Amino acid sequence: MGDLINQIKSLLKGAAGYAGVRLIDPIEVYYLPQENTFYPIISKSGCTSIKVMLIRKYNPDYENTFPGIHQVNPAKVSDNAIERLYFPTQRSFEKWTKDKKMVFVMRDPLSRLFSCYQDVVSGKNKMYRFPSGLDWAYKYTTNMEFDDFLTKVCSTADLYSDRHFRSQSFYLSDAVKNGLESLEAITLKEYMSRASTKNASDENESLQLNINKSAISDELKAKLLQSQKFKRRFKADLLLFERLRKNGV
Repeated sequence: MGDLINQIKSLLKGAAGYAGVRLIDPIEVYYLPQENTFYPIISKSGCTSIKVMLIRKYNPDYENTFPGIHQVNPAKVSDNAIERLYFPTQRSFEKWTKDKKMVFVMRDPLSRLFSCYQDVVSGKNKMYRFPSGLDWAYKYTTNMEFDDFLTKVCSTADLYSDRHFRSQSFYLSDAVKNGLESLEAITLKEYMSRASTKNASDENESLQLNINKSAISDELKAKLLQSQKFKRRFKADLLLFERLRKNGV
């Protein structure tokens, strides 16, 4: 009976998502009110490492590990210097960002998608498990072939996507960009490089918490770049990342 009730609840959430009332997976941000600066929390783009680095700005000795770091309310370990906020719709997020400073940390879209797939087949992250509870309906299983995973991801629009494969550019719509006080867009690689330099005196503490064992192969990169469905689905991400990479940030 309990499983049936949970499935009914998840169906209602799914229906609200497909009706456009709310996102299936809400937008999460970390906001530093003293600086009027926010970081959109983009899953599979270094979000847990960014969280730890932000907390250490106010609590230098703070330590945690994956996956426990996800459950931590940053306000409680930063004396309320970092607020964790959620937005049920893209419109509410866009409205809130007006006149604020944004730090947008972006990962290579190819590596990000492969990392998401590794999470699926390893069971590390179950797509749609939280908060919608729709994992039973979407069926991203540990025995999925990569091609099947790619087809499912590429056939799902951002409004209905799990946060682990929602486009990174979804958080940087024109409405957001046009209303910001300032925008710092930077690749995850460069962001981590700068953070490592700042923390060079503490060599024993890793800033990267959730790292999969294998990186994407050159063969798979080439395959994705030849895939029309992948290029259509993540066109904005690919263009933005290439621009950042060429600019050296």
